[in-house]
Amino acid sequence: MGHIVELTDEHYQTLAQAAAAQGVTPDTLLAQMIAGLRNPLKKPRYYQTAAWLQHLGMSDEEIADITREAEADADADA
Repeated sequence: MGHIVELTDEHYQTLAQAAAAQGVTPDTLLAQMIAGLRNPLKKPRYYQTAAWLQHLGMSDEEIADITREAEADADADA
């Protein structure tokens, strides 16, 4: 059985923006949030550095700069 949750336009816009920032749909983001509520002691997992940096509030531009610096360091070490 399913249930319908009604959101204000402002709340949906916030949800949609947060989902887009993580590269997922609003439905997927809600499912992830609900899964976190089921087990509040489980720490979130970030499989990519960029996802972790987004979680910390960094912009895409900042992440791109960090990625370029890391790649340059790796090339210099090779």
